[in-house]
Amino acid sequence: MRFCDYCGKENEDAAGSCVGCGRSLDSPKVLLSIPWTPLLSWGGLLFNIYVNASIVYGSLPEFYSHQNIGPGIMLGFISLFFTAIICCLIGIPCAVLALKKGRRRVGWLGIAFALTPAPLALALLKAAMHINGLHFD
Repeated sequence: MRFCDYCGKENEDAAGSCVGCGRSLDSPKVLLSIPWTPLLSWGGLLFNIYVNASIVYGSLPEFYSHQNIGPGIMLGFISLFFTAIICCLIGIPCAVLALKKGRRRVGWLGIAFALTPAPLALALLKAAMHINGLHFD
């Protein structure tokens, strides 16, 4: 016995349409769901690109503040390092999901952009301190 997906009526196995509502019993079932894999993989990649851009733009004021920099530069760059950690925690799982589902380009780009912010923030910190005459020990 087969049951109709629309009205729930019991039908014979050989029946092509439902005896209750007349709908076809052989029609393909439509799965209405959100495509999570593309959403997460592209979302993770775009988030990583956004974080990299925010680290670069967030550090720009430190390059132009010559002399009166003080410990504020360290606080600013510590916040950028926390942003980089969050980027890794969100970006790496999204990139791994993309790789597991066969989205190689998005996955590898996601991993690259997820691992970039911490070294980028450190390099920008060293460059800003060097330009402003401070030493990083």
